[in-house]
Amino acid sequence: MRPHALLLVLVLVLAPPALAQTTITIDRCYDGDTCTSTDGEKIRHKDTNIVLGGGIDDIWQDTNTKELIIVDYKSQAKNRSVDPIEYLEDPYHEGYLTQMDFYAYLLSGMGFAVHPTAYFLVCNADRSKEDFNKAMHFEEALVPYQWDSSWIGSDVDRMIALI
Repeated sequence: MRPHALLLVLVLVLAPPALAQTTITIDRCYDGDTCTSTDGEKIRHKDTNIVLGGGIDDIWQDTNTKELIIVDYKSQAKNRSVDPIEYLEDPYHEGYLTQMDFYAYLLSGMGFAVHPTAYFLVCNADRSKEDFNKAMHFEEALVPYQWDSSWIGSDVDRMIALI
């Protein structure tokens, strides 16, 4: 495993106060490469030539445990505030949960300790305004999600067996 030099720079300000006091945003990832959605995070699956990858929107770090926290940004325009339970149970968001599970699988496979709670930072457009006036207004909600990547390895094995 390559060395994981983490350059920690920004204090998180969007999270609730208790979370903001114990997290920071990671500006750079492993080996000094900037983590961006275009480069993404990648792992080779077992002893195959199959490379699994994804572009994580943001990575925070718990300053107490040093675990990485996965954050995915979502936007929508609903007529009501975001309710975390409804958001996670929405059948149209099932793919979001799979996405978060997969991101945790990637970071764990890269050798990182990953916090058991990931977050969706949901920006909900305010549709109540009568006029656009060249400005959009959003309400932000932080939705916690307990990821589970235990199913991914066996699913990838089955997919590879079909190739």
